[in-house]
Amino acid sequence: MRKEFNMMVSDILKILKYDASAENDPYPMSWPRPSGIGHALMAISVKVSPTFWRWFSTTGKLRLNEYNQMQGTKIMFIQEQTMRVTELNRLW
Repeated sequence: MRKEFNMMVSDILKILKYDASAENDPYPMSWPRPSGIGHALMAISVKVSPTFWRWFSTTGKLRLNEYNQMQGTKIMFIQEQTMRVTELNRLW
């Protein structure tokens, strides 16, 4: 199962035409894991590098939009909200 997720991540990077070597980013996406399976979709969560996220925010989302329109797909990236360090300290 883990290998399938890793292959899916590498396929997404190919779709986006992300050149990790040019961006000096050896691990743009890591720790792929299932997030849920619905009737017509499957969600995975991945940890993305800050370099990749900055690139995606400018160039990658346009490439993904073009791919979705050409292929009739609906691949999406959703950024989860994270807790601030002060909020994490309050949990202890």
